[in-house]
Amino acid sequence: MTKERSEKESVYREVWNTLSKVDVNEHAQEKAGLTYLSWAWAWGVLMEHYPEATYEFPDERIYADGTVSVECVVYIRGHERSMWLPVMDYRNNAVENPNARAISDTKMRCLVKCVAMWGLGHYIYAGEDLPADPPKPSQKASSKKNGKAKKKIVETVATELGAKEVPGWSGIIEAKTYEELASVYKENVDSWKSFGEETYTEIIKECSKRKGQLKKEMENGSA
Repeated sequence: MTKERSEKESVYREVWNTLSKVDVNEHAQEKAGLTYLSWAWAWGVLMEHYPEATYEFPDERIYADGTVSVECVVYIRGHERSMWLPVMDYRNNAVENPNARAISDTKMRCLVKCVAMWGLGHYIYAGEDLPADPPKPSQKASSKKNGKAKKKIVETVATELGAKEVPGWSGIIEAKTYEELASVYKENVDSWKSFGEETYTEIIKECSKRKGQLKKEMENGSA
């Protein structure tokens, strides 16, 4: 390993070990199913630890359908990490021909996300590529389904397709990280959808349940 490479890895490791230990839970806010941190607070914390840090926004990328994505690069001690983010509406859908305010707001959210690549609040973004939580059932319906989800799903699949076990079900239950859960979802989502809307919804509920458990485990571990 060259001296330059060793120094580079040392910087990345030091910054990550420092920023990843900062508890951001009290400063996180939920909006439209996503978790946000104030860019001013995140940058303030970064300045406390690394006052030499700087950032820049390369030119926006404009796609054929009129949607736009922004990019941010954060530099610390001559090294960099980058992140990108599409300009989205309140439903988290990409916006066509966004105005200057929308682009400006997205840049600052992208800055926070880029700082997370260095370690600050990284865990609040874990699981973004997992499916969104399904609509909550009524209290009466949920009480009947509690503890019976797997049996119902297996019976439905067995009836419709003759399957003995729901593909990926054990993977959902046994997933130890968001990455493992996301992998199970991506590998089996097409099969799940083929079972019908009701069965698919039940499976996604189980994914969401495990996702919530993993989030709590990560938050407890960072405390």
